[in-house]
Amino acid sequence: MVYLPDTAITTLSIGNNIYTYAQKYEGFLTECRGELQNGTYSYEGQADVLARYSGKAVRAKAPKLFTPLAAAYIGPSTRYLFFVDDANILRGVKTTSNGWQEETGLAQLNVSCAHYSQLTAITIFENNFQAICLYYQMNERTAGITMLSYSTKTNAWVRGVPDMTPRPPPPPPPPIRDPPLHGTSITAVRTRPGLEIIKGSKMPMVYLQWDTLALAHAQEAKVGPIGSLDLKFAPHTSLTTVDDGKNLYCFYTSSNTNNIKVIVIGGGVASNPRIVATPTPRSAIAAVLPTPTTIVLFYQALNREEGVVELRGGAFPKDAAENSLTQVDWVALA
Repeated sequence: MVYLPDTAITTLSIGNNIYTYAQKYEGFLTECRGELQNGTYSYEGQADVLARYSGKAVRAKAPKLFTPLAAAYIGPSTRYLFFVDDANILRGVKTTSNGWQEETGLAQLNVSCAHYSQLTAITIFENNFQAICLYYQMNERTAGITMLSYSTKTNAWVRGVPDMTPRPPPPPPPPIRDPPLHGTSITAVRTRPGLEIIKGSKMPMVYLQWDTLALAHAQEAKVGPIGSLDLKFAPHTSLTTVDDGKNLYCFYTSSNTNNIKVIVIGGGVASNPRIVATPTPRSAIAAVLPTPTTIVLFYQALNREEGVVELRGGAFPKDAAENSLTQVDWVALA
């Protein structure tokens, strides 16, 4: 399989099953399936989700080349994959008994995002309801980041916060506005005590890069650099985060050394960065925590023998000592 160089990468886990999404050279969106077994990531195969072309013509509502990607799930089996088309309209598909189908409710909102926007999505739980929160950068000068959401209470997509309460939902918060970096990576985790800006809010914590290149966080309409950490990255670094309920694991790419590094943030303190892997330049990265003890990370790497760019994944213990983080058997997703 030939992946599009610099393809976006997104991943999600449902139990031990891990689903990773990328774009192939000819524009197909594809799903790679794997499983975590005894702390080891095992790649099981892939299947195409959505084509860009029908013959030589671009299909209607097809994903654009180099589309951003985000994924989430509802229930034990319904997976959602989000992308943008050539007009930068947000679109999505979901799994059904008849295969992947268009998410028409999202399409009806006709949301246009910035041409440089990245995407992130996360599933949250409250009052026996589930909701997907989908974030993107707006197509305006401020490049503000805002949210669409889907709730199992209403079974509808809306602009702003999802309805997951017995009462009418609160009005949507204003979007997260300037100055996020234009084209910043966006990543999200569920909120918890100690990982929040607005006390009591159930909305996810979003992480991004500020225009000063600092790591920033946001919740609802509150956004700003994490000043207590003073973490700055290379421009347009790839970011991905996972949270285990105690520590936040922040992965990023380093342009000067061309490595993926991880910083563990807990109690308002950040660890020293540790090298995890060596990707291709400008590789996207995506991480997931399928079990309480193991992180699985995906990225692109060059296979010099065959002269192709591969999608690779590997698992390592999240609480491993420094020496263990560089001893991962990375599996090429063929």
